[in-house]
Amino acid sequence: DGRRVKVTPYDYVFGDEDTTVDVYDKMAAHIVDSALDGFNGTVFAYGQTSSGKTFTLMGSDENPGLTILAVRDLFEKVKAAENTEFLVRVSYLEIYNEEVKDLIDPSKGDLRIVDHPKRGPSVQGLAEAVALTPEQALEKIAEGESNRAYGQTNMNAKSSRSHVIFRVSMESRMKPKSSGELMESWDSNKAVKVSTLYLVDLAGSERVDKTGAEGSRLKEGVNINQSLSNLGIVIQKLTSSRKEHVPYRNSK
Repeated sequence: DGRRVKVTPYDYVFGDEDTTVDVYDKMAAHIVDSALDGFNGTVFAYGQTSSGKTFTLMGSDENPGLTILAVRDLFEKVKAAENTEFLVRVSYLEIYNEEVKDLIDPSKGDLRIVDHPKRGPSVQGLAEAVALTPEQALEKIAEGESNRAYGQTNMNAKSSRSHVIFRVSMESRMKPKSSGELMESWDSNKAVKVSTLYLVDLAGSERVDKTGAEGSRLKEGVNINQSLSNLGIVIQKLTSSRKEHVPYRNSK
């Protein structure tokens, strides 16, 4: 009939019967494995407000989300690793109205993003806590959640008003006569592999006519939409076959 049909490819489509464990096994477990092997990895939830992003990442006591599952899986694999010892540090931050805040130590205020010569973009002054067990890492998540920005809109009684990133930094090295072991610090010149796992819960895109946002909620929504738009542009540029400038600095 002359109408154009646009085909959009997906890696996987989940149904109502699928659990967060199913999503984790298919979409995130291999990223955790790669991080343990020394590669950086990111898992993030993107979509409209009230579409279930935070539940997918954080879950509930009965149905843990991808972040919780990733932490448990990571420490299980560290414990089972042969001839390798690990140093694991965790941090938790949010980007609220284009300000970077430490969710573990919110007293620091707006933190600067700097370009580290070795580690690339880094958040200056962000607290990092050594985690020897999954429980210690999950405690930091719970601590950060209590400081996170939530608010009510017409579409969501508990709407995320910021983007949050739970970061797991890992260093590993060979240890010939010991199985997987967690360390509190390094005291050696042995070769070390360094990697970072980012678990990101993005705030949802919003339409003012549906959310009924006013005042501070409206300001939050504008910043959320602008930052998500900039993220989309960055991803588009990175996946383009043409060499183009990638506008990383348009938004935090």
